[in-house]
Amino acid sequence: LLAGHHSHAKILGLRPGARYFYRVGCVHAQTWSSVYSFVTAFVSASHQFSVAVFGDMGYKGSAERPMRITRDGLVKNWSADGSRATLEQLKDTGEIDFIWHLGD
Repeated sequence: LLAGHHSHAKILGLRPGARYFYRVGCVHAQTWSSVYSFVTAFVSASHQFSVAVFGDMGYKGSAERPMRITRDGLVKNWSADGSRATLEQLKDTGEIDFIWHLGD
């Protein structure tokens, strides 16, 4: 896929509380992601649904991910590893059902 290119899909006829599997990629380049899955929301209002909503993967402060000014300009030492690990742990333990990334 080209950098900066966004795709979307509209999926109709999904059943409540069902797990669906998918992968993304480029048919022309024959490049595909791993297989991922999601579970659709339940219809019952008594079933709890947990969502993690965030807008910046890099939650650490400058002390934990310092920037340096060099002769060649600003060198950033930013990483989303901590945020990613936290989200993975919440997903793996079943504490969240859905992750919504608002952008950066």
